[in-house]
Amino acid sequence: MRAGLPLARAASLEQRSFDELAFGDVDAAVLADIGRFALTGLVAAPAHDEAPRWTPLSAILSERHLDALKGDHCFWNPRVDRAFARSVGASARYGAVLAGLHVDERSARGEPARQFSATTFCLGDGTHFVAYRGTDLSLTGWKEDFDMLCEEDIPSQHDALAYLHDAARVVDGPLRVGGHSKGGTLAEHAVLHAHPDVRARVETVYNLDGPGLRAADREGEPYRRMQARLHKVIPRSSFYGLLFTDPASCRIVASSGWGLAAHPPGTWHVRTHAFVPAPSLSPRTASAAAQLQAWLAELPLEERRGFIDDAFAVLSSTGADTLAGLPFRLVAHAKTTARAYCALPCEGRRRLRRVTRSFVGRLAASVARPEHVRP
Repeated sequence: MRAGLPLARAASLEQRSFDELAFGDVDAAVLADIGRFALTGLVAAPAHDEAPRWTPLSAILSERHLDALKGDHCFWNPRVDRAFARSVGASARYGAVLAGLHVDERSARGEPARQFSATTFCLGDGTHFVAYRGTDLSLTGWKEDFDMLCEEDIPSQHDALAYLHDAARVVDGPLRVGGHSKGGTLAEHAVLHAHPDVRARVETVYNLDGPGLRAADREGEPYRRMQARLHKVIPRSSFYGLLFTDPASCRIVASSGWGLAAHPPGTWHVRTHAFVPAPSLSPRTASAAAQLQAWLAELPLEERRGFIDDAFAVLSSTGADTLAGLPFRLVAHAKTTARAYCALPCEGRRRLRRVTRSFVGRLAASVARPEHVRP
């Protein structure tokens, strides 16, 4: 049986409107992937005491705007992402979708790590899709991502809840809420903690290969009610979305990538406007996820927190603001980086070495080499 089409190709071929074909997992992935682009200036921000201003995706993703979509913090593959934007903008299904209420914020250097972005899409069938962006290229975003491993909550979770309440106040009708990577985690958190009147309007929640919520959030009736509406999608060979997640509750899908290369939705296979199911997780993926969960459980909370703070203090000493600029700055500012490392307390330096060795050893034990990727 044919494996399926890449997401961009499937998006370009679908002709049916949302009235003719109901919103589903593939649509959530398409719009969440559009939400990672640099949309400030192309999509209107929320305006106090004013009706939302909407712009069709056909205009946002037109040829003259393609270069602007990269921005400073977007993961960007010029060939793949330009083709994806063209496909979605020209699509009969997505071109008429309206985008608005765009927010894109990140903390300044020296402030607690915070990176948050969200966009609301008006689907034309009487519903709206609230899409949260995942982690971008900023070091601040990655610091906050790692903070999820040791903090009860992170700043962007508070932002996500406030954004959902604001969006619900200015748009009518049913809501769908989702995101890719950390954006999926934010979607779960926002819906779980939303006001009951807002939560009642949410028809579906989409977590696309993002970590689940902490154990304390997964207990109780509110989470069980939300879980009945939760669509958790994970590619068979990417373990990121398995953090804090029961694999039995996930939809495992085929992907052309392996490991981190399977994380982007653009690598997931689509057939007849649905993701191609995979029979199971890759054995190495399941092993790596189990090893990582066990490693985290064994690592004391203060050990995690100290390691993350110290590691990012050293990385930030290079002056890099994004992952893209980090390798060059690590080389160009090697002396500065070394001084920052030496300036750490003795226990901080020991902890960096100890935790790094522990993590690499645990991961190497479960992932020796890439396995053959099967749909």
